[in-house]
Amino acid sequence: MEYVGRGLYWPLSLSLSHTLFLLLCFFSLFFLSSHYYYHFLYLGFVVVFLGRQAGAHTFSHERTIERMNS
Repeated sequence: MEYVGRGLYWPLSLSLSHTLFLLLCFFSLFFLSSHYYYHFLYLGFVVVFLGRQAGAHTFSHERTIERMNS
């Protein structure tokens, strides 16, 4: 995971555009897939991805507050 600013950590040093492209691919597969268990797989991926982003964002804010207080 690489820190790229604004509290975001992207896997495998992906740029924002590449990450958005991958998400678009996942969503297109989600809507095109006919088997319901694929939907749970894709939803799980999105939930984990967004959860990691939120966690990284919170961590960044905590670090900023620590720097301001010291």
